[in-house]
Amino acid sequence: MYADGEISRQGAARIEDHLVDCGNCRAILLRLRAGQRFAREIPRRRAAFDQWPTIEGMIAAEEPSEVQPTISSGVPWWRPARVSVIGGVLALASLSLFILTVIVNRQSRPDSSGSAGTLATNLDLNDFHAVSIPDIGRSTEPHVVAEGYVSDVRIDDEDGDLVFKLVDDVKRPAPFIICEIISPLKIAPPPVGSRVRVYGVSRYDGKADHQWYEVHPVLDIEMVRR
Repeated sequence: MYADGEISRQGAARIEDHLVDCGNCRAILLRLRAGQRFAREIPRRRAAFDQWPTIEGMIAAEEPSEVQPTISSGVPWWRPARVSVIGGVLALASLSLFILTVIVNRQSRPDSSGSAGTLATNLDLNDFHAVSIPDIGRSTEPHVVAEGYVSDVRIDDEDGDLVFKLVDDVKRPAPFIICEIISPLKIAPPPVGSRVRVYGVSRYDGKADHQWYEVHPVLDIEMVRR
């Protein structure tokens, strides 16, 4: 529900608090969002004709005549065979997902001795994809790293989290990315005017009074010398 945007803001905030400390769930979320984007990019195609009669005929041809049941309800006898085929596909997909989850858990298991304050040491920064501030809207990667200057550091009135803008030029207010440090992660706010590299989760805030791209939550900040 969180990945699909079908959860309340309060529920989303609790999940984001958990994501800060749980590398397993961050990896699963990354793959869910990658799958969603992949599905959206698949071109829609309409069949030139209804293929079900052909499929029905193939199923009927494979069914032994002596086991063809007569169903008084009027439901075609071949429906159970169709359900069986679909069930097999779903079972195979479930097994594949289970294997993938095991692999992800082994590869992304966080250090149990870590804390929210030392989360950055548990991150593999190579997993973050570089995006420029103007082009973040075209990025299809859930985990990103963006570089720019810090401006407008403040506390969010709604949830009390630390928020700052990331801009290409401190003299120009746009384009920008809103970066939010959620409370469990003890990251010091970067000084206004400093150039930083921000690692975190990319998302779009579509509220009527927002409608901007964010790095939320911020998972690490690096100072850049210029």
